[in-house]
Amino acid sequence: MRPIRSAIFLVLLTVVSVPACAQQPSPAVARIVGPYGSGSGVIVQNLEPVAGGFLSIAVTAGHVCDVDLDGTASPPGTLFELHYSSGRRCKTARVLSRDPENDLAALLTWSPDDVVPIAIA
Repeated sequence: MRPIRSAIFLVLLTVVSVPACAQQPSPAVARIVGPYGSGSGVIVQNLEPVAGGFLSIAVTAGHVCDVDLDGTASPPGTLFELHYSSGRRCKTARVLSRDPENDLAALLTWSPDDVVPIAIA
């Protein structure tokens, strides 16, 4: 099969399978919005109960927390918003740690009390 036909075939397979994947995301999945970009992340640990939820750790791609495309880290204290599928939000998430080599970042955030962290094996 020629490369163009192969690419078209893969696109058609993807389009056909989209409805099967269009399900409600886990409550632990959140959209992360910062001053320089956005992406998705997941709650991986609840640390302690706080008003209406938990102080939690979220993990996301490191580049979500970058200032620009060259991988420059956002300045310390930069605030990020987490938008949960329930419609609730946290506007005070902060970067705890980054691993640029593996493109990962951990954020300290608030999560709603109905969010069960994603298990990481």
